[in-house]
Amino acid sequence: MNVHGGRILLRPDQTKSGKARVVPVPKDARPWLEELPFDTTYAKLRCAWENARRDIGRPELRFHDLRHSYASLLAQAGESMTTVRDLLGHSSLIVTSRYAHMFDGGLDDIGARLPSLNAAFCDQIATKH
Repeated sequence: MNVHGGRILLRPDQTKSGKARVVPVPKDARPWLEELPFDTTYAKLRCAWENARRDIGRPELRFHDLRHSYASLLAQAGESMTTVRDLLGHSSLIVTSRYAHMFDGGLDDIGARLPSLNAAFCDQIATKH
């Protein structure tokens, strides 16, 4: 079993990139970890996905959509693009940038977190330069 401490540990032979990866799992999903088919082949996992997709009547869903959903959840949780890159196993931020639109949600909050610019502060900065 590849589950330790609420994380899924993927060996190099279990990832597309051939690099080991650690995938954190939310607390409310951890009880399901014991039921996941880690000791299976890709063909068996894919078959389980196809059966589940058929059973819920959603033939348009793709296996890859799970990665997009995971990236979206990470972005909504406030994770950085570098963290998303590492968790998805991308080789560079360029690959992760296809998910960049999901990181725009926090832009509106940036202005609220910046220090307030009053006249005295602006005068101090202007006289120093």
